[in-house]
Amino acid sequence: MNSFNPELFQEKKYQKERGISVLFANPSLSNDDYASTMKSITIPNVDLILLEEVTPDWFDMLEDVRRIYPYHLLYVMSDFSGKAILSKLPLSEPDTILTEGNSILKSSVLYDGKDTIDIFVSNSLPPLTMQDYNQLNDNLGILTEYIKIREKRSIIGANFNIVPWSPELLQFKSNVNFNSSRRDNSQSHLTMSFFGIFNTPKNEILFSQDLECNQFNIIVDTRENPLGLFGRYYLKG
Repeated sequence: MNSFNPELFQEKKYQKERGISVLFANPSLSNDDYASTMKSITIPNVDLILLEEVTPDWFDMLEDVRRIYPYHLLYVMSDFSGKAILSKLPLSEPDTILTEGNSILKSSVLYDGKDTIDIFVSNSLPPLTMQDYNQLNDNLGILTEYIKIREKRSIIGANFNIVPWSPELLQFKSNVNFNSSRRDNSQSHLTMSFFGIFNTPKNEILFSQDLECNQFNIIVDTRENPLGLFGRYYLKG
């Protein structure tokens, strides 16, 4: 029941709401060439692009995107742990939260000159052993304490490679009082296939209670292969 967010009422039409749009993607999942992949990522014309698995090769290929998104924070690695935050809004308070085996990329945007929104990108390899799960819990604990100390509106592009009903993820969401952007498991391109039940999505955009998600979509390449998520988030109050 708590794996997704059945209380979401998406596709509302607001004219004067205050909010930002976010895309969270993994370009390495695309079956397209560079130009088509970048087109899939930039066509939604969002305020913020969050990327995972940013390698040195992708760093060079992102040059054109960086021109469109002049504010960026890059953590380039040769393995899965590379990340990036690309923004049309000025970024501030950049940070790299060190955790065991990986790091979490963090920055902030100042919305409308007065509301700080913390932006995180966090991902990890699939946990296979008890040691892996213990390390994941430790890393989520570090992120939890960071978020609680900051006490800011927050959005996380997260891919912990665990199912949405995993105790580790449910506990983390409860500890920081965050919501899922997915209304239910049907909001996954992979569930359309015959084996969809075995392909439960493991990537997510999580957001704090002082924000509201009213639009959510799957981003695909030209061959209908999912490579990311899109969400629109409004500021409450």
